[in-house]
Order: sequence, then C-alpha cells, then structure tokens
Amino acid sequence: MDGTLLDSMELIYRAFEDVLNNNGVKKSRKHIAAVTGKPVQAMYKLLAPKLDELEMEKQHHSHHKNNMHLLAAYDHANELLTYLKERNIRMGIFTGFDEKTHDRLLAVGINGYFDSVVECTRYKNHKPDPEGLYIAMKDLGIKNASEIIYVGDARVDIEAGIKAGVNITIGVSHGFASKAELVSAGADYVVGSLSEMLQLFKDKELV
Repeated sequence: MDGTLLDSMELIYRAFEDVLNNNGVKKSRKHIAAVTGKPVQAMYKLLAPKLDELEMEKQHHSHHKNNMHLLAAYDHANELLTYLKERNIRMGIFTGFDEKTHDRLLAVGINGYFDSVVECTRYKNHKPDPEGLYIAMKDLGIKNASEIIYVGDARVDIEAGIKAGVNITIGVSHGFASKAELVSAGADYVVGSLSEMLQLFKDKELV
C-alpha cells in the first residue's frame, strides 16, 4: 500500500522524524527507509531500541491524524486498478500498516478494488516473511502462489514474493527503494510509476 499505491512517503517520514526527534533520537530518512514494510512498532524498535515502541506508536498515529493532508494516491492508481478489475484479476493488499489501512484506502478512494486486506494485526511474522501473503491467498481463494503477481516498493516486498514462490515480482521505484535496490532484491520487473506498470501489463500481456 504505502509507497506503492499511496504516496504517503512524506507523511511517514515526517511522523518518524518528529516522533524520534521529540524523544531525543535523530535518524536520517535513509535509516527510516531501510526498515519500511514492517509494522510501526517494529520499525521504532529497530530505529530506537531504548524507547518504548508502544508509546512511540501512539505518538506516531497522533502525528498521522494531524497530517492526513499529506496522503494521496499515486497518479494513475485508479486507472491501473480498474484495468485489472475489468480483467477479473483478484487483488489484495499485504501491508505493514495496522487496521487503519482501511481508512487510508477509503480516504483516497481505492478501497473498492480489493477482496483481501491483510494488515499487520492479521499476521505475526513481518516481511520478508510471506505469512501475510499466504493469508491474502486464502482470502482470495488462491491455492498456488504461481498464479500471483506480487507488487511492492521495498526490498522486503520482493523478497517476500520470492520466498512465497509467486510467478512474477514487480518493483515500483517511486516508493522507499531505488531501482537498483529492487533489481538487486531479485524483482522480475522494475517500473518507476503506476503508468509504467499499466503499460508493462499491456505490453507483456501479464494478465
């Protein structure tokens, strides 16, 4: 979701920066990007192990609530999702964010496309462990991972897809990882935007 379909990078970066700074810890955006894809508590545990990650999470969500104007769907998100929906492609979300995931999808108007939303309260093992992906498969009635195209913006997304044995992994570099990072993680394809992803689906006839 974040960094793939939703342009939430500034919202996320500012929340981590402000919460950490307010608690006497300074981390660069490079450090923050390196731990993305995990639940908020897990990220704070990695970024500031001496702090109370539960308290940091509360402050983090409070910061988000006051800065939702920074959240938007990436350009061509609806166009891409409509294209897939019209071809009867079953779609799901596997995210490190919590149950507020539904609110975010609703806020940017793309909640109606997904038949599975697997947020971090539904699984125990974080990406790159593919547990959440297996839960999405069950929701969608998919028994074989070779039927799946898995899309993400971070190394852990690509790694989770590979571990699960999906058919194709696609990295999108407008999020938290660069093209080089996604390629080195083993992505089958890397695109720079959702419009490029839509063109990839059309050109390669992936669906």
